[in-house]
Amino acid sequence: SAAFFEVNNRISLFQFGQSLKINPYSIQSLGSLTDGLRYRQEFLQSLKSNFPALFIYEEIEESLLLKLEEFQAFITGLTGFLHSNSASLKRPRNFPKSASWIQVPKVKNTFFDV
Repeated sequence: SAAFFEVNNRISLFQFGQSLKINPYSIQSLGSLTDGLRYRQEFLQSLKSNFPALFIYEEIEESLLLKLEEFQAFITGLTGFLHSNSASLKRPRNFPKSASWIQVPKVKNTFFDV
């Protein structure tokens, strides 16, 4: 059976920004109609330099920069990858078992060492 998980991309992006030392304004501006392309490009460059194992084909990277929905899907996939490698926050002990828990990437200096 397939495992499902829930992601909130805004929270994931904030966590990635913390790990990559990107200021919160830049993270908030990733979806901007006027400046989003530049901020997504900076984000992806920082991600690739901090996560050398990550390879993105040029055509795919261009699509991630130009199409916000593809960029969001990429963030969801990256969050899922980190979750599957135990690099996401654990559900708090007192959190109700019946409530859904979103996957949140851990913030740490060795964030991309998975």
